[in-house]
Amino acid sequence: MLKPKKKITKKEIQRDPFLETMDKAQSHLEEKRSSYLKIGIGLIIAVILFNIYREKNSENNLTADASLGKALVALSMKDNDNAKFQFETIINEFDGTSSAELAKYYLGKIKYDSGEYFEAELDLIEFTKYKSIDLLMPSAYQMLADIAIKNEKVDKAIKLLSEGKKTSNNIHIQRIMDFEIIRIKIMQGNNNNSQSILEEILSSKNATSSEKKTAEELLGKLSG
Repeated sequence: MLKPKKKITKKEIQRDPFLETMDKAQSHLEEKRSSYLKIGIGLIIAVILFNIYREKNSENNLTADASLGKALVALSMKDNDNAKFQFETIINEFDGTSSAELAKYYLGKIKYDSGEYFEAELDLIEFTKYKSIDLLMPSAYQMLADIAIKNEKVDKAIKLLSEGKKTSNNIHIQRIMDFEIIRIKIMQGNNNNSQSILEEILSSKNATSSEKKTAEELLGKLSG
């Protein structure tokens, strides 16, 4: 004989832990559906806005690069007034881009070459804050050091050249900075460490003939 089916009472169903969990989950979802929907929409909007910003930022960089290229062409053609205007425009319109930072260097150099030392100093100081452009950094510090000398701030000039030396890993550029520092020290009558630096360059196997010649000339000034 078949056994009669066991009747499951409502009370027993309610006691079933699995069913209780499912009921609670469903109830929670029903209650929180609106909140979850808002969070989901918020995340979607955030992703869309981020993508728009990224695309706009990328487009902004491309436009800035193109403008910098035109300005450099004008500079190479010695059309300094036009180049100066374009560099100023890049700085104003594309602030925060690498092109704007480069524009500060070239604008500062134009002003330095034309004797506008105060204005050049401001632009070059701004450029040196942007530490990732190593290639032009020593040149910027050299111009700043020369401006400091013109303003009779010799100690400041030595400090600037020392900072500029640290921005390059190129041994030949470092030696150029050392030569500049030694020249200033000779003018001061301060020959501390200069002779040992010059002798080290003369004994170095990778020193160029030009570097050795400069080192010999400076050694002669030290002894004279």
